[in-house]
Amino acid sequence: MPEKYVITGGPNSGKTTTLNALEKQGFKVFQEAARIILKEEIRSNREAITWKGDIEARQRKILELQLKQEKQAENIKGAVFFDRGIPDGIVYYRIAGAEIPEILLSEATKKKRNYKKVFIFDMLPYKTDGVRKEPEEIAKKIHEMIYQIYSELGYEIVKVSVMPVEERVRFIRKST
Repeated sequence: MPEKYVITGGPNSGKTTTLNALEKQGFKVFQEAARIILKEEIRSNREAITWKGDIEARQRKILELQLKQEKQAENIKGAVFFDRGIPDGIVYYRIAGAEIPEILLSEATKKKRNYKKVFIFDMLPYKTDGVRKEPEEIAKKIHEMIYQIYSELGYEIVKVSVMPVEERVRFIRKST
């Protein structure tokens, strides 16, 4: 049975870079579903939906991919790391002021997910990339709400301050 860990935080907090370093050390890592979906939209020459766009359509796709990743993780022994967890989706619905689907609320529960720990990264100095384009004030709000959601759901949270990638990896390995 896997030991499932989530690495999350606001946009531009160094999650993916740290996860890539963990993967190089031999850990199983699942890439962020939202980033995969956004890149597919861009590759298919469709304009990627902006952060203000069709939140419901995008979040449905993201949840489907996350559930698929979670199912794949069930066959892995040892530590498994997810770039964002299912509860992160709740944040994006709240940010958009959209109604949160029951399936997301049900799938985000601690009992259903059984994440051993949730590592929430402090944000780095803000910059956008070719995939994520939300304004800095929205990114900061996302970050704050992530902590709030995981707390409300009763997950064990470990805050990870800004530090070099190698130190973050050591900190995470020591905390698992």
